[in-house]
Amino acid sequence: MMHQSLTALIGLLEQEETIYREMAVLLDEEREALLGMAVERLGEITARKETLVLRIKALDESRKLLARRLGDACGLKPEEVTISRLCLIAPPETAARLSRIGQALRATLERCQAVNTFNERAASRGMSLIGGAIEYLIAQADPLGKLYQAPRAKGYGPALRHGASGFISRQV
Repeated sequence: MMHQSLTALIGLLEQEETIYREMAVLLDEEREALLGMAVERLGEITARKETLVLRIKALDESRKLLARRLGDACGLKPEEVTISRLCLIAPPETAARLSRIGQALRATLERCQAVNTFNERAASRGMSLIGGAIEYLIAQADPLGKLYQAPRAKGYGPALRHGASGFISRQV
């Protein structure tokens, strides 16, 4: 029973590692799209990332079930079931496979985290640049800094329900 569960766990971890490698590729593509300001491409990448996240969540649920099963077999609580601990009690060949996939998964996750951190900074910087450009354009359209006539929104929104006039004041 434990051998089957360990083998199933190794298979799940291999699938997760494969998906995270796909995610790393997408994150690299996202970095390029962010730097190139390719908005349409960013939308496509985001949709693909969301699909991968759903697959990861499904595998994670299966992994939790296996952790419970392994925990019961080993006398451990599910949260105490770790790859390191399982390597200590698994047969040597299984322990070696488990260790290899654990190390590969960790390396892939660390790579994803590093690229994702870069992408977050690039996106934030891009938003700051856009905000600065908008402020510049408003200053050019309204050099005295009094009032700027903003386009009226169509339909009903929270601002319209509270009597917003459509004017934006830059003076506080």
